[in-house]
Amino acid sequence: MTIQVRYPKVITQEENSNKSEWNDLDNIRIDDWDELASTVVKSNEAPQVICTSHFDFNIPGDAKVSEIIVEHDFHKDSSENPIKMDPPMIKAVIGDNEFEKESFVHADVYPADRSVKITVDDIRGEDINNDFAVKVEFPKNTSENDGILYFDYGRVKLVFEVKRYLITSGETNNYFPTKEKPIKMAVGEELRYSIYFRNVNGISKEPQKVKINVPEGFELVKYYFKPKKVNKLSEKDVEVAEDIFDEKNYVWIPSARGKGTSGLRLILKATREGFSHINAYTKNYGVTSNFYVEVHPEGFESPVNMFDETSNVWASELEDNEEFQKLNQEVAIEVDNVSMEFEMPQEKVDNLKEYCIKWAKRELKPQTNCKALNNL
Repeated sequence: MTIQVRYPKVITQEENSNKSEWNDLDNIRIDDWDELASTVVKSNEAPQVICTSHFDFNIPGDAKVSEIIVEHDFHKDSSENPIKMDPPMIKAVIGDNEFEKESFVHADVYPADRSVKITVDDIRGEDINNDFAVKVEFPKNTSENDGILYFDYGRVKLVFEVKRYLITSGETNNYFPTKEKPIKMAVGEELRYSIYFRNVNGISKEPQKVKINVPEGFELVKYYFKPKKVNKLSEKDVEVAEDIFDEKNYVWIPSARGKGTSGLRLILKATREGFSHINAYTKNYGVTSNFYVEVHPEGFESPVNMFDETSNVWASELEDNEEFQKLNQEVAIEVDNVSMEFEMPQEKVDNLKEYCIKWAKRELKPQTNCKALNNL
């Protein structure tokens, strides 16, 4: 979560001849406890509605706003016969939408900071940036006395979440190939390079592009998608999306549209000697760690690729694995005309003592035969 705090640049009041007028409203632009806005409120009269705007928030347009926190302070004068003023209603106005919540604690003679949290849904950063205001609407003075109401400041905290993505290529594996310890292989041999894309919070539902930077000296043999197609768009909705891979340009559009994870695995064949690296890039995250490879001439005795050995095999890969498919088709165990039976007691004996007594008295019932399998 991210928080931005702003004071209003413009403060006005809704003119109403039946309500008391505020003086020095510009004083509430900042919290200084010295210069205040004030109004003389008559009995059974309410102050005019305070309107604050132009907070100049600059949050990303597609950010998701979850909370609007309005911090403010008001108090009454300390005369012998003060006014009686209940808490105001705080209204957050976003375009045509209005969200309101009552402040707390009636106006006292002592200043007191107050904070009202308004929870919102389906509000984006662009909504706040385009048209946002906060109104403060006090009720009537229920005292028989006239008196002064002070308002010190008003500021807004916006709580929002920006879109977050994560791309990895197996960096948590202890055998991840580094510059000092690259994968060593010969020309003509193949390696696996995997990219995992994660839409962390599902703030953005837009398709994302991942560019895989494969150096010269490698050719694409095959590619596989990690078989996970359902991605959450919200707590209730899901969308079945397809992964798309441009083989020519090595550009992948992951299937994760909402909160979820997608995977792409490339099978690359080395075609010439050299020392190089592979990585992946997306503009909303950056570049993955370099995946280093050292290619030797044909006939080079390659050491075991421990990174491959310790990486998971995806179900989509097994569809092309001849040994796996053959194993699935072969008969492992064949049975014919198999039966199985065992003895079962006719009564339940709870403990050894009871069993011994029944045995001594020859009261144990003989066991019966139970046939579990019959000519299977």
